Amino acid sequence: MNIKIYDSLRRNAPTSGYGLMAYQFGERLKKYGHIVRYFDEDRVSEADIHLWIRPPHYIKEAYFDPNKLNVFFTMHESETFLGWKSDWPALLNKCKAVIVPTEWNKKVFAKSGVTVPLYTVPLGVDDRIFIGYKHSRYSVLSVFDGLGSDSSRDDWRGMIRAFYKAFYDHKHTKVVYSIKSWRIDYDKYQKFLEDTISSFGYKRHLLPVVSVHELDLTPADMNLFYSRHHSFVKASAGEGWSLPTLEALSSGLKIISKRTPAMLTYLNEDNADFFETEDQLANVFREHYKVYKKQKAVSSLWSWREAAKKLDLVLREIQNNG
Repeated sequence: MNIKIYDSLRRNAPTSGYGLMAYQFGERLKKYGHIVRYFDEDRVSEADIHLWIRPPHYIKEAYFDPNKLNVFFTMHESETFLGWKSDWPALLNKCKAVIVPTEWNKKVFAKSGVTVPLYTVPLGVDDRIFIGYKHSRYSVLSVFDGLGSDSSRDDWRGMIRAFYKAFYDHKHTKVVYSIKSWRIDYDKYQKFLEDTISSFGYKRHLLPVVSVHELDLTPADMNLFYSRHHSFVKASAGEGWSLPTLEALSSGLKIISKRTPAMLTYLNEDNADFFETEDQLANVFREHYKVYKKQKAVSSLWSWREAAKKLDLVLREIQNNG
């Protein structure tokens, strides 16, 4: 389908809602096989649909041709059209169809006298950018001294084995286990990985990612590092006080921990999940992943990607109805 977009000439400008809509929809409609052009770039050639992403008063412009298949994507903030907006319903009736972002707008437009077909297509956000503390993968973090060492207080072997048990050959799963450590014995760590792969019969390409970090970070950078993860796991038989666990808790991560006395100063059933065995830890990983997937599913409902998918279907329906 050939689509010509008439926008505010402020394409993707952060201060222009219509400009943002025009850019986001224009770029994403191309992915559905449409040829998309903008009126300022091509004022002559024909189009199957003339998509106006603007307020209705632009119908008064000389380049609005009522003989074209015009579709207006617009909205209004109140239930009445007063003053210079009083003619908006009559203007919109010169179009083939009108698209609004909410069912409330649809009812308002119909009540105000818009008689052409009305459709609802919600708007979105770029969920590749506005992700907050979330990440594109379910990510677990541990921070402790002595990865690869037999003297480390943390049961790093059990944590990694539990992660493998939880996500080995877990199709379509993007997961990563980050380990921030210092005084690392890489030889013993690598030998452990080789022995684990051999004893469990794992295939390397089916294993979830374990990423090791040894860089020194400033407190501000460490905060950013925490924020890129969803869960924090602590597995030690005893602690005097685990500062990384408290930092992770303060950074908003979901805490997974063994139930050691000092940890219970700030951890309880309300803010942490406790485990005793590797199998229990693997189950907690799986449960946290389910929560993560639900959160991603909810947030993706309001993405430009989903909005463009709905707009594509609406425009095809409008074209078919002629």
